Amino acid sequence: INLVMCILLTLVTWLTAYFMIRFMQMKKNVIIDNDIQRYELRNQIMYDNLTGVGSRRSLTDFIEEIAGNLNEEYCLMMLDIDNFKGINDKEGHLYGDYILKELGKMLNKKVPMANVYRYGGDEFVLIFTNSDFQMVENDINRLFKSLDKRLNISLSVGAVLAKGMPIDKMMYYADKALYESKEVSGSKLTLYCK
Repeated sequence: INLVMCILLTLVTWLTAYFMIRFMQMKKNVIIDNDIQRYELRNQIMYDNLTGVGSRRSLTDFIEEIAGNLNEEYCLMMLDIDNFKGINDKEGHLYGDYILKELGKMLNKKVPMANVYRYGGDEFVLIFTNSDFQMVENDINRLFKSLDKRLNISLSVGAVLAKGMPIDKMMYYADKALYESKEVSGSKLTLYCK
């Protein structure tokens, strides 16, 4: 009887250990799956899935991050595609999506110093930290030329360069400069000056 009890206890111990190990592996897999899903969801929230640039939510987070650091000089640009509604109306929305996707790629490639975000529709926001405006302007001009050759589109860009100015004011002034650029045909960068 003692031998049978020993065998049974050993068997129960082994089975308990086996099921505990299996349970721990399953729990670990669930945790890993949840982490992957959280990571993918965060990417969906933080990056615009069409253009590959930062989302408006990502822009908001970045602005909150730098809001307290008003001693830094920032260049903020707002840009949009000239006559984008006409492109969508004439060529279709799939072609408009293609234009937005290509613009996102080109902004990341041609303007590497910028933090690039899709603000909405065909509007983008670029934020440069501690950048020489002449270098920024050169990057934007190269972008203009590439877009004209490759996609046959033009951009209107409004910029503000400031130190110690709250970001919401910079957005307002950049938007104002953007509309000045829109009054000129062809790609144009307007720097807001008080």
